[in-house]
Amino acid sequence: MKRQAIDVLLIEDDDVDAEIVKRALGKSQSSFRVCRVTTLAQALATAESQHVDVILTDLTLPDSGCSETPAKIRQSQPLVPLIILTGLASRELAEELLEAGAQDYVVKDALSSDCLERSIRHAIQRQHNCIRIRELLDELEVKQELLETNNRKLTRLYSQAHEFVDNVSHEFRTPLTVIKEYTSLMREGLVGSVSDEQSRLLSVVEDRADDLNIMVDDMLDNSKLEAGMLCAWRKECSVAEIIDRVRNVLQRKADVRQVSLQWDVSEPTTRVYCDAEKAGRVITNLAINAIKFCGSNGAVQIAVNAEATEQEVWIRISDNGPGIDETALAEICQRFTQVSTHDSEETKGFGLGLNIAQQLVQLNFGELSIQSQPTVGSTFSFSIPMSNPFEIVKRYLNQIDLLQRADTDSDVVSMIACSVDEAADPASMSDVDRFLNCRLRRNDILLRSQSNRWVLALPLAEDQLEDYFSRLQSERLTANRNRPHGPLPNVNFESLGSWRVVAQRSQILDCVVTEFSSDRAVAIMASESVGGAFPAALQTSMAEGI
Repeated sequence: MKRQAIDVLLIEDDDVDAEIVKRALGKSQSSFRVCRVTTLAQALATAESQHVDVILTDLTLPDSGCSETPAKIRQSQPLVPLIILTGLASRELAEELLEAGAQDYVVKDALSSDCLERSIRHAIQRQHNCIRIRELLDELEVKQELLETNNRKLTRLYSQAHEFVDNVSHEFRTPLTVIKEYTSLMREGLVGSVSDEQSRLLSVVEDRADDLNIMVDDMLDNSKLEAGMLCAWRKECSVAEIIDRVRNVLQRKADVRQVSLQWDVSEPTTRVYCDAEKAGRVITNLAINAIKFCGSNGAVQIAVNAEATEQEVWIRISDNGPGIDETALAEICQRFTQVSTHDSEETKGFGLGLNIAQQLVQLNFGELSIQSQPTVGSTFSFSIPMSNPFEIVKRYLNQIDLLQRADTDSDVVSMIACSVDEAADPASMSDVDRFLNCRLRRNDILLRSQSNRWVLALPLAEDQLEDYFSRLQSERLTANRNRPHGPLPNVNFESLGSWRVVAQRSQILDCVVTEFSSDRAVAIMASESVGGAFPAALQTSMAEGI
């Protein structure tokens, strides 16, 4: 198959050089149609009036200088491949020509048929590639603009959806409360006697109102988690305080659904560090799932065990339900994933509970564990750290390290001491504790080292602390304007140091030991946490007879 002839526009004012080029093209295997002109003006006019596949030009022309010729041709004919014919050969010249828009250059003294043909074909191919790249870039730019427009639209719709869910959830609160209270009044016979069957039915109504209330809590928590606004009020409390929050509600649900609920709480006085309300939410979500899925005449056990070696408490919710297969188990904590084990409408829901439970556990520096076997049952377990400042800060640093790796932020944590006058009354100190806790952000923690002293850890660099102190003092003054029983005591802030989470981890932990070394029990627990070896600061304190 014969190749189509290539139209060459040759710009050469020297007759001998022009003849050499024509003869070289004539000897090549490809077919060329050569149109020769002697000036740049003639060349530009010819390129406008007829088809040209490639332009070959001398640099020095009667009406154009060396530095001007390539730029003028490229300006007039940006899509036509350009090859420069030159008597010089140097890297600097080559770079200048390519920068000016030429695809290639050929040295006249080394001109041959093969060299010229190859240069022309490569120049045409390069130019075609450049044109295609420009077309693709233009298409990409259009698609990117469309994508950005769609993203803005989706972001707006996503925000509107969240706002709608938040508004609806808040609006549900009042009618749900009324339904629950009125149902309870009727069930207890306070507005007239009811039969046993009526009482049972009213208990079911109250139970389903509780379900709706939990769904509302889940939707609100989900919105806050998405926005990074769900904070935790972590402080020391007992295991019994957490269990007491949820025992009655769960027992009533189990009774209504005819499920046996057993409690195995060892060492209820064990002190833990967490947001008790959120720990209770986790128990509620996991236990309600267990009660639903095990069905009538099923059995659910809630067991609490303290593990002194790991300085944590594990709460386990077990059921004898249908269990979960391996595929579903891998997806179970994904948001909006509802694992189906049978067709009962009772078990259907938003699928938010397990994902939120997982995030609330992480908020309390714990872990969530799931074990299940089809036809046998499931056990959902989560941990809560004991009230050991050394262990709590270790877990906090682990979490901050993971967050900062994901966000590529600076890996710095600052420790701050907050104190009030020892003469302040206990009620005022409790108010200061509440004030400080209410100012915590998601990734801050507050530990109370003495009745009038707190240690605050937050992911801020040292040069950001002054602004942080000023903001807290300003907010304290604002809070004082709304206090009916007098102002909050003055809070003194002292920087204990700023360290890198990974490289200076031991210095952060030494700071914790120093702050809490007046408590012998904390010293003992700290020694256990590092495998029996006391940190240097702690050894000094022990030697002084703490």
